[in-house]
Amino acid sequence: MLEASNLVVRYGAVTALDNVSVQVGRREIVTIVGSNGVGKTTLMRSLAGMMLPNAGSISFGGVDVTRMRAHQMIRRGVVLVPEGRHLFADLTVAENLRLGALHWHRKAVKGEIQGELDKCYALFPDLGRRMAQRAGTLSGGQQQMVAVGRGLMSRPTCLLLDEPSLGLAPLVIRQIFRSLVALRDATGLSIVLVEQDAEAALRIADRGYVMQRARVVLSGTGAALRADPLTREIYFGGSAPTRPPNLK
Repeated sequence: MLEASNLVVRYGAVTALDNVSVQVGRREIVTIVGSNGVGKTTLMRSLAGMMLPNAGSISFGGVDVTRMRAHQMIRRGVVLVPEGRHLFADLTVAENLRLGALHWHRKAVKGEIQGELDKCYALFPDLGRRMAQRAGTLSGGQQQMVAVGRGLMSRPTCLLLDEPSLGLAPLVIRQIFRSLVALRDATGLSIVLVEQDAEAALRIADRGYVMQRARVVLSGTGAALRADPLTREIYFGGSAPTRPPNLK
């Protein structure tokens, strides 16, 4: 569905992406892990049309979208939930969510937007109970749910999430990751997940990529990457797991 080939992105003399290639299939959860500063966010911004690569190509659904901007990518179905949430703190939960439908709301028939809101509330019941509450007064986990919900209101076929677990408690992280798996299973949505919490992210991933120094250094299934000695040396500091992955 989404493929980046040999992407190069430079900030002046600094190379942020050095011939990076990734693929995302339909109904896949693909995780990209790596420490700070290795190029994960740059990759996500490039895939979302927020920055143009210096070299390489990006295709979506077999169409070359390398030079397309973010608003064009959203209309095609590629939506980025950015690191840091970027909510409108003085707007309510419902108002923030409605902004996700901005590019299609004029074509909506009666009740269509409310139907999409109801799907968000079903996925994240906390939001349904707080739809009239200002987003700035929510907990960090609830704000992240609003950010994900706003992305879903754009009706993506490929959802990009940049560090959704940042600053959240482990229990909230598990709740959000469970919701992502349920969403993929129910709708067929493709998900690209950038995470520093490699252990949690690879547990739910169909496939993954490990980045170091602006390059992809490992790729494989989520289970294979969790067990790979290099991955474990870099991120986990221990031997391969003995228990199968789970979300409990």
